[in-house]
Amino acid sequence: MALDWNDLRTFLAVQRKGSYAAASRFLGVDSTTVGRRIDALGEALGGPLFQRSRQGLLLTDEAARLLVHAERIEAEVLASEREFQGSSKALEGTIRVTAGDGLLASLLVPALAELLSRNPGLRVELLGDARHFDLAKREADVGLRLRRPTEPALVRRLLGRVPFRLFASDAYLARRGRPTSVDELAEHDFIAYGASLDRTPPMVWLLSHLRRPPRIRCTLTATVAAVCAAGQGIAITMPQVMNGLPGVTEVLPRVPIPHRELWAVIHSDLRGNPRVKAVLEWAASAAAASGIRPIDR
Repeated sequence: MALDWNDLRTFLAVQRKGSYAAASRFLGVDSTTVGRRIDALGEALGGPLFQRSRQGLLLTDEAARLLVHAERIEAEVLASEREFQGSSKALEGTIRVTAGDGLLASLLVPALAELLSRNPGLRVELLGDARHFDLAKREADVGLRLRRPTEPALVRRLLGRVPFRLFASDAYLARRGRPTSVDELAEHDFIAYGASLDRTPPMVWLLSHLRRPPRIRCTLTATVAAVCAAGQGIAITMPQVMNGLPGVTEVLPRVPIPHRELWAVIHSDLRGNPRVKAVLEWAASAAAASGIRPIDR
């Protein structure tokens, strides 16, 4: 029985994403194509691969056995792709860069014209998401992260210190008053990131000065900025995102707030790839141009 790699790749996407619709978005195909490939794979194996339940799609026993083999095949295919891409000398083709939406919009997008003008054969995919894309599985080629990477297969480069500051709209400050000290922050409504980031240095600092939880939490930096501009509270975020936003001003500008570190990461197999090297240097330059200062170590 011959198995088609595209069918196996679709099977893995459905298993990981939990639905045909989510898998189709991830793969860049329509749901009909996903369903057709899953049906073809199930027919080849002699039975259905998924059962529908209240919890979503569940693997059948046959599919659970297939999953082990599919993941092994995937690892071999991806390793071959990385080896080929890593040895490529051409400064053209597609490169995928992943970062949080705030880093993409405030650091990379303003510098994008420079990268493309210098490399006319290069195509860029900017992947903004709250989660980290898996570089080992070729979900992205270059990643920017606000924490030190720990995966052993990744090569990391520290780009610098990302400041975090407090911001509020003029309308909010006119309605609630401008705090003049850290102690007064406890009397205000706050717009913060999701609870999964509560242990990051800026959020630890903020929560230590509040008597009640933040009024609004957001998973995306763009939403933090929009809610702040709408006058719903004081936001803690990167100044690169807020600077120049009409009707928004910094609060307590002289109060020190802990920073976060910005890291660029790639898979070790790609360190010799010209596209990856060019984008790494471009990202470092874009970070410096945005005001992110290097950290001496």
